[in-house]
Amino acid sequence: MNSKNIKELSIGFSVMVVMIAIVVFSIQLNKPPEAIAADAPKHVFSGERAMIHIKQLSAEKHPIGSPANARVREYIIEEIKKLGFKPQVQKTEVFYSFSGKNVAGTVSNVMVRLPGTDNSKAVLLMGHFDSMPDSFGASDNGSGIATLLETLRLLSTQEQLKNDIILLFNDGEEVGLLGSKAFVEQHAWAKDVGLALNFDAAGTSGQVFMFETSEENNWI
Repeated sequence: MNSKNIKELSIGFSVMVVMIAIVVFSIQLNKPPEAIAADAPKHVFSGERAMIHIKQLSAEKHPIGSPANARVREYIIEEIKKLGFKPQVQKTEVFYSFSGKNVAGTVSNVMVRLPGTDNSKAVLLMGHFDSMPDSFGASDNGSGIATLLETLRLLSTQEQLKNDIILLFNDGEEVGLLGSKAFVEQHAWAKDVGLALNFDAAGTSGQVFMFETSEENNWI
């Protein structure tokens, strides 16, 4: 084997090593972090603590208007009260027209507001608690609601933030975004929101990522 062939093999081997390293690095980036135990310090977000909520939230199929959905709503209310906050329920009629469909219903949104020290605009954290009629809703959207509840618990252990934090547990999402529409159009807090982050699920596995956002979002 001459020096030219050796050089070509060396370059090929180096390229292969770099490609393998890129693949391994990409896989590591896509792996979710390890869940933190339920006995973790109070100032730490715990995946295992959140999982406790998911088991309760997904015990039954709970579409909008069902007795099971009312039980899920009451569970959320009680968990908020346990943390020393006063939840508010927005029960209202709402109508929505989208994609050629007309949808109407009665929703019962649950929300809580944590006042900031020097509020200008509030940060809205939201997720829906109703499920599809044939689903227990563990992923969509028990995972999002559990995330919000554990986040609220975490915030309860910290000093006040500068901006108000509004947590919205909205109803009737699966039939046509009814709960979020009711909040935006009918609730007084909606005009105070400067940034909204919605936690939802599509599928049952994979990393967390932003799959939809507004225009002119570089400031975020």
